[in-house]
Amino acid sequence: MIIEPHRNYFTWKIDNYTALKDADYYSEQFTVEGRRWKLNLESKGGGTGADTFLSLYLMLDDLESLVPKRKVYAKYKLRIRDQINSKHLEKIVEYWFCDPDGCGYGFAKFLALKDLMNTSKGYLVDGGLFIECKIEVISVVKDFSN
Repeated sequence: MIIEPHRNYFTWKIDNYTALKDADYYSEQFTVEGRRWKLNLESKGGGTGADTFLSLYLMLDDLESLVPKRKVYAKYKLRIRDQINSKHLEKIVEYWFCDPDGCGYGFAKFLALKDLMNTSKGYLVDGGLFIECKIEVISVVKDFSN
């Protein structure tokens, strides 16, 4: 069954982004169609040196509730809000969540840090960063392959 969720939007505000260490950060948990989700941000994720990127992923945060051989399909948008020009950076993802050990899916190279730190781009305003996720479609299916 395919579901187009009614309440499918989550906004994560990170205050003082520039003070974050080089580490993984997780949003608070949010619920869409009875499933618990969270966002994972790696402040200095993909790349090295001058070509370092912010990494961003959506994670299904209740895999333990999945019955064996079940998968959750999600089509979603990950977005970093441009707070000045409204030229948001967004990427659309389709992914099957099924790993019982936990998994997330998104982009190791979502946004170059040089672009993030460029104040004319509008992603960081007074140190604040807005990350958004909109889950457009969810489907749960049984895996008949085994």
